[in-house]
Amino acid sequence: MDYWLQCNISLGQFTGEYVVEATDFRDRLFSLFTPAEFVEYDAEPLQGQTVAGRLRVEPLAKDAHWVLVRLPRTPLENGATVTVLDSQLTQTPAKELA
Repeated sequence: MDYWLQCNISLGQFTGEYVVEATDFRDRLFSLFTPAEFVEYDAEPLQGQTVAGRLRVEPLAKDAHWVLVRLPRTPLENGATVTVLDSQLTQTPAKELA
């Protein structure tokens, strides 16, 4: 299964790079730059625009309401892991490599 964290996505400085903003379980904002392979969105953001999307994460530990996840890149504000609410995550079957 692939796990996806709800987030906001905008274009980064380089081709194929995105800026991701999300919140942890305390509703504190964190942000990171990541390549396109780690994000999904319904409508691609245009320059200067932010859209709702999803960031692929790796769950490491879980309890009743919280999940500790590893992010694909280190955020600007803290380390490579963050605790989020279980309700912020969705799952999809893993895509098979061709």
